[in-house]
Amino acid sequence: MAEIINDKTLNKIIKDSSRNGHIKLTNILNKIKKNDLELLGKLGSYFMANGKFDMASRIYAKWTDFEPNSPYPWCNLGASLYRERKSDEAKDVLEYAVSLDPKFITARINLGGVYQELGLNKEGLEKALEAIKLNPIDPLSHNNLGSALADLGMASEAKEAFETALVLDPNHEQGLMNLGKMCSNLGDTKQAIKHFEKIKNIQENLKSNHLDLTKLNLSLEYFKIGKLEKGWKGYEKAFSPKVPYIMSRHPQRLFVVLRWDGRKLKNHEKLLVWREQGICDEVMFSTMLHELSHYGKQIILECESRLVSIYRRSFPNFIVREQTFQLGSMTPTVLDYHYHLPIASLGGFYRNNIDDFKKSKPFIKIDAKKDFEFKERLKLFEGKKKIGICWRSGNLKATRNNSYTSLVDWNEIFKMKDAVFVNLQYGECETEILEAEKKFGINIIRWADIDLKNDLESVFALIKNLDTVISVGTAVVPFSGALGIKTYLTAHKNWSLFGTEGKHPWFSSVETVIIKNNLAVAHGIPIIAKKLNANKEN
Repeated sequence: MAEIINDKTLNKIIKDSSRNGHIKLTNILNKIKKNDLELLGKLGSYFMANGKFDMASRIYAKWTDFEPNSPYPWCNLGASLYRERKSDEAKDVLEYAVSLDPKFITARINLGGVYQELGLNKEGLEKALEAIKLNPIDPLSHNNLGSALADLGMASEAKEAFETALVLDPNHEQGLMNLGKMCSNLGDTKQAIKHFEKIKNIQENLKSNHLDLTKLNLSLEYFKIGKLEKGWKGYEKAFSPKVPYIMSRHPQRLFVVLRWDGRKLKNHEKLLVWREQGICDEVMFSTMLHELSHYGKQIILECESRLVSIYRRSFPNFIVREQTFQLGSMTPTVLDYHYHLPIASLGGFYRNNIDDFKKSKPFIKIDAKKDFEFKERLKLFEGKKKIGICWRSGNLKATRNNSYTSLVDWNEIFKMKDAVFVNLQYGECETEILEAEKKFGINIIRWADIDLKNDLESVFALIKNLDTVISVGTAVVPFSGALGIKTYLTAHKNWSLFGTEGKHPWFSSVETVIIKNNLAVAHGIPIIAKKLNANKEN
């Protein structure tokens, strides 16, 4: 077996894994004997380092067959399952590893990370503290404690734990990474950049597997201070398989054609521009599409299904269709183009300084019949200021969250006279609305026959017939901005604002009220009320 598995063979398996690597791996695993455990570990490490976590899991599972009472293969299996995003399975496996050896710190630290992923913050803190007791001078244990404290909102305590990890090991990768993220979360962008730059230099020398994640984190910090060219360059690392899914750009599609590099298209050539991430980002990045308008039908635009009819009307010179790929493989089902580009990457060509955003204009064209329909629906409220409201993400229940609000926070807005309020909040929110109507003595307009999540033709037409929109950071903001409707956004600083305050860079009609990171964005609601009242007096 030692002759079968060598570095050359391992590298070939990794390269072939997208096509027939699993078959080859099965053949190798069938040949491995119990005395080949060192080779199993080596093979697993190769796949982990190259992002092939599913294949690593198969290897470590084989190892547990040979050594079911050893915590080491179970710990490795748990780590690979965690990277596969199989957190529930990883939890069971790592808990078993800890039961085999309660003093096995690596297993405890990995288990703490899984608890974080599953939102079991209290359990994560308990495991982190247990690891510290077992080895109080281990930097990884202090780093893990910092992560657990951060998840519980204990920012200053978390920062101290990360700093302790760095006292024990000044070049500790994860400690530097987490301290950088903590500074970022606290709004200290300069310190965050300092830490990320230091770890980037360390990782480049070590050829670290986490280098892409560091470059991505750096890009987001450079965006926050308006250094857009550096930002866009690092932002491409969000497609790396070595970046956690929660930070990645997705879908991570596969193509057999070249990625567009900005070159002028020849007359016979076509460019596919494809949607990515959520609909909020998709609409925001769509403000750059008019830069390609001179190519006409040479541009194929693939968008979210809910936007197809709207974008066909708004970009009549393009070929607009729903995204075409198979979810299992991410490979295209239609190949009628010569180059491709994810839509956000247009920024690297057309938005390299803040002045470039002056080119962005409202672009959504609404359906004439829908426009007439909502004019008629709102006729009853002529003479009053029609204010659309959206107070939280549609994915949240009516609970407190620092980045969102509750309707009880909107008292100052609801005091406005000669105004009516129109619901733009999608999802189950009727109980919240009824409670607010009773508490504040108001009426919030809504229609049971309008699906605010899926019927975007109606949503855009409704917003177009409002005077003002007020929202937290939801898709409602780019919707109204893309229509040119006066909008107020209360939010924390984030990378997509590029360090601006007051004026939203992507949408000229959107005014931002930036709230300190340690405060709830609900603090912006009274400020917006004052702005509205001041405008009314003027």
